[in-house]
Amino acid sequence: MSLFGYELPVRAAFFLFTFLALAFWEQKSRQVPLSQDKADRWLNHFALAFLTTLLVRAFVPLVGVSIAWFAMVHHYGLFNQIELPPLVVLVLSVLNLDWALYYQHRALHAVAGLWKCHRVHHSDLDFDVSTGIRFHFLEIGFTLFIKAIVILVLGCPPTAVFTFEVAYMIAVLFNHANIQLPPAVEKAIRWFIVTPDMHRIHHSIARPETNSNFSFIFPWWDRAFGTYRSEPAAGLKAMTVGLENYRDPLSGQLPNLVLQPFMDQEQTLSMENFKSVETAYTQGK
Repeated sequence: MSLFGYELPVRAAFFLFTFLALAFWEQKSRQVPLSQDKADRWLNHFALAFLTTLLVRAFVPLVGVSIAWFAMVHHYGLFNQIELPPLVVLVLSVLNLDWALYYQHRALHAVAGLWKCHRVHHSDLDFDVSTGIRFHFLEIGFTLFIKAIVILVLGCPPTAVFTFEVAYMIAVLFNHANIQLPPAVEKAIRWFIVTPDMHRIHHSIARPETNSNFSFIFPWWDRAFGTYRSEPAAGLKAMTVGLENYRDPLSGQLPNLVLQPFMDQEQTLSMENFKSVETAYTQGK
């Protein structure tokens, strides 16, 4: 069976195992109590993730591994032009993809139009493993575009892209987990991977803290480029999560998650107002 044949089931298996393991860990050793109803949040987060997956599969013909196959077959990219040991190519591909997404993440915060999409993720009033799937489909599309450019320019092989995609998916779930690691362990591994305590600071309501700790897998990019922050001013347990202008729990409902990039700051649709908008649109047609 080719890589195309097992890519989706293997990624799905890794996702389910990682998500369930972290969810169980959160139940046993939660870092901070949740302020919102967990079942309602998770329902809306999974609904958004399902909608995003459908739209990506429907409108984006080539993603990740398939782009790498295309580059390999047509000899596009640096690694398809020069001879390097496969392990070296794999390591360089993973590092460069992670580095590119670090800068892509900074762009999501710096460019107004991109921030409107990314704030869907940051407007979560709590922080747990389900926050790791709360991404708007427009942001996912932009991420796929950046990854496609890197894959084509470097000529990253399919196995390297597959390795990165799995590692990235696990890292995003892990660094959003509301879990408590032993302080000595957390301090040690933070030098090598992004930990939940490190990434939680990125979800602080304080804007200088929101604009820090952009890394996904490896924390070195923040340390190298001056965006690393070790602790929030209020402390991890007292720190407020979310955005100042999105404190209404209704902002986490699926209609608001979908429409938020197209709405003004602080604008949130109640279910009653959403039905009014839907009715007006239908009548207009």
